[in-house]
Amino acid sequence: MSRLSRDQIAQAADWMARLWSEDATDADEQACLRWRQASAENERAWQCLQQAQSRFDGLPAGAGARVLGRSRRLSRRKFLSLAGLGLGAGVLGLDGTGHLPRSAGDNHLATATGEIRHLFLSDGSELNINTATELDLDIDARQRLIRLQQGQIMLVANQAQTPFRILTAEGSLETAGPARLDLYRSEQQTRIELYQGSARLISAAGSSLALSPGQSTRLIGTSITAPVAASADTSAWTEGRLVAEQMPVDRFIHELARYRSGILRVDPALNQLKVSGVFSVRDTDRALDQLSRILPVSITYLTPFLVNVSHA
Repeated sequence: MSRLSRDQIAQAADWMARLWSEDATDADEQACLRWRQASAENERAWQCLQQAQSRFDGLPAGAGARVLGRSRRLSRRKFLSLAGLGLGAGVLGLDGTGHLPRSAGDNHLATATGEIRHLFLSDGSELNINTATELDLDIDARQRLIRLQQGQIMLVANQAQTPFRILTAEGSLETAGPARLDLYRSEQQTRIELYQGSARLISAAGSSLALSPGQSTRLIGTSITAPVAASADTSAWTEGRLVAEQMPVDRFIHELARYRSGILRVDPALNQLKVSGVFSVRDTDRALDQLSRILPVSITYLTPFLVNVSHA
């Protein structure tokens, strides 16, 4: 029997992540079944992951996707980090696909899981795009506009006559002068970290807030949270680093999982452990090994795309 390819295992892992998500539907299960029936290799890859999972959890080898999906629900954020799929927010102002409407001049950009891009824009600004991010960019003589559908960006906005605007489903941000800021949209909320310059936020409900340098806030639903101090480590991802300072291990693993294809599971009990250090998001295997050397955690590779992190 021929050996399964990494691509086949990765596809099976993506289907498993989709069925484990909180949004899984009967249509998803039927689509997965059609994928399994499309070829013998697909079915073998699926059974490989099922058997590996059952060995770990003690489930019967024949347990179906519905049992797995209903017994261990994943959060939206976890699902997105696993499968790199779009998020249908269902908020006013979105189009029928769950995205902000696009104009004819938009330049659509998207990064794959683990990919980080650095761009110089036509107006002289700089744009960093983090893993699994999707946006539409529209810069001309009339406007400078980013529609952030999902994911994270770091913008260093240049001085120009036209203000820079960033739209998400939860609201908008506008900066008139030079500015440096980080935006992260996930789970129907947008986090803003402002490092330089000034910015004005407007929620989907119309409330506004003036943000000063060194401040951070969130657009959640139709509201804006009170400003707090911005995190100095948030922008480390632009250099391929994840900086942890007394970070709960379960949160650390969820952050690292954003940069890794497949399923990276963590025992919730590990939230009692805290980790500090600088880790590479470009080599997640190395980061996991580094974690196991400084804390009593065990890293178990059931497959290259199915990894469990538990207490040693």
